[in-house]
Amino acid sequence: MRVRYAIRLSMICAEHGITFFEDPDSWNKRLPSLIQFTWYVKRDELQFIVADVGMGIKRHLTQTYPGIEDDEVALRKAIQPQVSGTFGRSDPYTNKNNAGMGLFLSTNIVRRLRADMHIVSGNGVLHVSPADITTRRLEYGWPGTFALVSIGLEKQAGFDLHSLMSEFRQAATREQEAKNNAENEGTFYLSITNYFGPYPEDKSAAIKFRDRTLITAIDEGKKILLDFDGVISSPHSFSMPS
Repeated sequence: MRVRYAIRLSMICAEHGITFFEDPDSWNKRLPSLIQFTWYVKRDELQFIVADVGMGIKRHLTQTYPGIEDDEVALRKAIQPQVSGTFGRSDPYTNKNNAGMGLFLSTNIVRRLRADMHIVSGNGVLHVSPADITTRRLEYGWPGTFALVSIGLEKQAGFDLHSLMSEFRQAATREQEAKNNAENEGTFYLSITNYFGPYPEDKSAAIKFRDRTLITAIDEGKKILLDFDGVISSPHSFSMPS
């Protein structure tokens, strides 16, 4: 199961990381993504890293979703359902319906496993934990994308990947339907759990999102629909004025 999950994540990185180099003889070489496993026996923990030096998540997504402000915003957007994925080859980056759910599924699996994931792309890093999802800006960035996942093996008794995948896909479908319905009604929809986690206690992140995104949507004449399904606790900063 764990190997299949790591392979799935490596395929996701490859989608964001297509890179070609041209040597002096003028023939192209494609640089693949890399994956490394480490098993820490004493603490019974598995860590793996999946990395590439391709275009990065922000550049990948802005070809379909222009106006993404920075790498942190791009990382949060990439883990939403039907946003991050391989777009159509005949008309690349123009059809949102071709987007997949790879990072959405991966981050939900990480949370259910009570594991930790760090995704770094450009100058942004996103941390997914069982409690929340946070981002911050790095002083020195990574040219492509890499993910570090740490899983405590003793916590995984009774884990059923197929059942979880089915559950997450159903949840993604429900969220996408709600989002589509909201867009048709001129409403901005946000799932707090998928964007910030079940314990979104980072007040500064909430205020930043409110001021940058929610206020902008209101100025555009949109209604706001915040979905707190699955949230255990959160600050008032998402909706209360400063």
